[in-house]
Amino acid sequence: MDRYSQGLQKAIDSTRAMGFQVSDFPTDVEPLLTAQVYEMLHHGVAEFLGDMELSVEEVGLRCAPIHVALKPVVDEALGCSTLLTLGAVQFDDDVFFSPTTMDIDALAHAGDYHVWLTLPSCEVIDLTLTSALYLKKGLDRSAAGVPLMMHAESQPRMRWSPLLVGDNVLERLLSPFL
Repeated sequence: MDRYSQGLQKAIDSTRAMGFQVSDFPTDVEPLLTAQVYEMLHHGVAEFLGDMELSVEEVGLRCAPIHVALKPVVDEALGCSTLLTLGAVQFDDDVFFSPTTMDIDALAHAGDYHVWLTLPSCEVIDLTLTSALYLKKGLDRSAAGVPLMMHAESQPRMRWSPLLVGDNVLERLLSPFL
């Protein structure tokens, strides 16, 4: 079991320990992001975000609602259930969105978290990270807005670290803003 799979299982256990329901989530599935699927998702995501008419800056600040809204679209396209995942992201030597608490209400107000989708193959779909890194790290604007779809450990410069998972966690996280 790789680092991301281990971290995901800990996040599932932590989420359940906090009283949230999390369905069993197999992580031993063969890769789902084939070239054909990647192209289809890339087109669908671009269309979805274009319909929302969000700027790169707005995308970078809305990781939770964007991934919540897009989850059913991705689930249908892939023919499987993805897992909304909340946690920290490391890019090069900088850690971004590093939650320091497991208190959902405190996380909602602090905003120091990131959200992405995890596939049963432990691949991630992160639609907002490049925009967020453009805002926080000064990443080249031409790279901002590019959806990331890859195995969680395939890019040595990036590291996703799950903390909590599931629809219920995200609903609670977003509830103060609805």
